[in-house]
Amino acid sequence: MKNVVDEKSSDLWANLVGWYTADINGEEHVFSLLSDALRAYDAHVMETSQHIATRSQLNLPEEWSDVSAAGRGDEG
Repeated sequence: MKNVVDEKSSDLWANLVGWYTADINGEEHVFSLLSDALRAYDAHVMETSQHIATRSQLNLPEEWSDVSAAGRGDEG
């Protein structure tokens, strides 16, 4: 995930906040909101792992009910 701003833009939002890009399957996808970029990346991880992803592989694991508990950091 990457935050991109256009410091030369007269649009204050583009100048200060910008937008987010995520590399998904080798393609750069652009999102207005960080939350949208995180969710798209998580959906890609779940799809490519055939829903056998661990919590530590996701940005928002609490949004996925079928995520493996491994890697969540509280075992042991």
